Amino acid sequence: MPPKKDKAPELPIVVMGSGAVGKSCLAVQYQHSIFEEHDYDPTIEDNHRKEEELADGRTYCLNIRDTAGEPEFIGLLENAIEEGEGFMIVYSIIDKRSFEEVVGFMELIQKKKGGEEVPIMLVGNKCDCESERVTTTEQGQSLAKHYGITFFETSAKTGEQVKACFISIAERVKESMLKSGKIKDKNCTLM
Repeated sequence: MPPKKDKAPELPIVVMGSGAVGKSCLAVQYQHSIFEEHDYDPTIEDNHRKEEELADGRTYCLNIRDTAGEPEFIGLLENAIEEGEGFMIVYSIIDKRSFEEVVGFMELIQKKKGGEEVPIMLVGNKCDCESERVTTTEQGQSLAKHYGITFFETSAKTGEQVKACFISIAERVKESMLKSGKIKDKNCTLM
């Protein structure tokens, strides 16, 4: 009988932001490396799981919770924040309103996490639409710097920076969970 494989530790990551910014498309692009062109169909909530080997050589399961961007589903978003260990706040570089709403998502995370320091990433999506851009890269970088969080620009359509973005937040969530004891370091030996 082959040796029993250890279950990959889970890294709960919440993808949030206003409606129609491409949250679901980012998650699907990361999980399946595809982009499906379709009319906007709001997500209520969806889960995506993908195992990934991180920098420490260990395999982790990224449990990606894709949340609704519509205000009527705030209860589901609050629940996702309570259960999440890392957060990707996504806005569209072609929708100024979605960028302006980032502050509200930051405040909601801070409120629900009660001041607990958690990994957060700001993601400007749709960088393939450069000719329609209304939010500059510098504005995104400045907002991220203000909050002391990581910043990426991505394109769910072309796949640009999508994997790097998810790996980056996963590494930060892993480190945070190791530090807090929520997952154990396999290299640790008890005497």
